[in-house]
Amino acid sequence: MSIYFTDAGGWATANGTSGSAPFIAGLIARAGHAGTTTAATLYTGAGHFFDVTDGSDDQVSGGAKCGGDYLCVAAAGYDAPTGVGTPDGLAGL
Repeated sequence: MSIYFTDAGGWATANGTSGSAPFIAGLIARAGHAGTTTAATLYTGAGHFFDVTDGSDDQVSGGAKCGGDYLCVAAAGYDAPTGVGTPDGLAGL
């Protein structure tokens, strides 16, 4: 995703947490909950997210190098790489 980064002199490419954190923060603000949304809010509203069940932080070996567990490989439900998933609108935020 592209983000406007003043310190870098304009538009820059971001991915991972550098891309997702400002994106989700913007959605939370758009939902009108800036300053009040917590991790518990997101976990409680997990039904309002699309669960990401495929992929890993280790693109080369499919998760083998990073242990193959929930800390680096997407799976059904909560996992570290994808959290509770991607928002399905603003309801879960």
